Amino acid sequence: MGVLLWGRGSGAAASGGAAERQVTAMMRMLFALLIAALWICGCISEDPAPVSDTGTVVFLSMEGGFFGIVDDHGRRWDPFGLPEELQVDSLRVQFEGIPAERATFHMWGRAIDLTSITRLNGSLP
Repeated sequence: MGVLLWGRGSGAAASGGAAERQVTAMMRMLFALLIAALWICGCISEDPAPVSDTGTVVFLSMEGGFFGIVDDHGRRWDPFGLPEELQVDSLRVQFEGIPAERATFHMWGRAIDLTSITRLNGSLP
């Protein structure tokens, strides 16, 4: 009885040679494509697109309490650089920022580095 090693063998194992060689060649090709795809994905680093939107400042009591922003599309943002005078629950704001790829202790929303934020006219709180 032969031993099949990467598509090569002798005796009974070699009798199905052509089919086994095709399978082995296909497995090697799929493995190479997988490695190439992983390498390409790891090399591409796109800067996140800036965000410009309106939303509502919300106070969340979890994790010791913090302020977040829920934009008008329902997306939740964990803002860095929110001025103290705008840390008011239910305050309507216009904001711009760059989404950040970092973990936060809040585990709520996506981190965003604010570049601009203003209170909307007519916002009561």
